[in-house]
Amino acid sequence: ECLMPSKLYGVLAAGVPMIVLAPPECELAQIVERHQLGSVCPPGETLVRDIAGAVRKWRNDRERRIIAGSAARELAEREFDRQIVTGQFGELLNRIHATE
Repeated sequence: ECLMPSKLYGVLAAGVPMIVLAPPECELAQIVERHQLGSVCPPGETLVRDIAGAVRKWRNDRERRIIAGSAARELAEREFDRQIVTGQFGELLNRIHATE
C-alpha cells in the first residue's frame, strides 16, 4: 500500500464514503471493502446499474454515511498520513537501492 490513486487520500481525509469504479481484486477495491469505506462497482455490463444502486444506498442511509466517513477519516490519519506514506516510500527505495 505504498502508492494509490491520489484522489483516494483526499476522499479519505474528507471523511466521506466513496464509490469506487474498479475490479474487486485490485488493492483499492480491497481497501474500500475491508474498511467498509463505501461501495465498489466493478467494470462490466451492470456498471451503470451498480453505480445508481450505490448512490441510492448511500443517499438513503445517513447513519451508514457517517460511519463510513468516520472510518475513512480514521484510516487516512492512521495509515495514509503524508509522513507515514512518504516514510514507507523511502523505506521501499532504500530496500531497492540496497539490492543493487
